[in-house]
Amino acid sequence: MKPTFQKYPEESLSYSFDFSAHATITAGDTLTQPATVGITGGTYSGELVIGDPAISGAAVLVQILGGALGDLFEITCTCATAGGSVVALAAYMQICKPDIQGL
Repeated sequence: MKPTFQKYPEESLSYSFDFSAHATITAGDTLTQPATVGITGGTYSGELVIGDPAISGAAVLVQILGGALGDLFEITCTCATAGGSVVALAAYMQICKPDIQGL
């Protein structure tokens, strides 16, 4: 099952695509630049900004900001490895309202 990242439209947050459990990485291969992160499906208003991905060990980190309330889409991270493979992970991104219960 794909994870679901949630954020408010006003937020700028860093997200991690963790490849440490991927068979290619557990076999000893390592991630190399360039990594890419893009929208691959769903409802998307065009108001989202995806920063430049950065590799940190077996993870790819990316800053995501903006988005329109109600957007729900899939984001895919693709990265080459030192051994010549290409690996990919996907997650859902939901742009939602803050939970204001108790106010």
